[in-house]
Amino acid sequence: MVELGRIETGPGLVFDVSIAGDAAAPLVLLLHGFAVSRHLYDA
Repeated sequence: MVELGRIETGPGLVFDVSIAGDAAAPLVLLLHGFAVSRHLYDA
């Protein structure tokens, strides 16, 4: 299941995030540009 959230990395820098998987597993970070959504990585 994917949890949606927001994180603030600095003043005025707030990002929408999708969180899934085991919290004890290694982190995988996928970044995308403007006009692209997380659904690009579904496959």
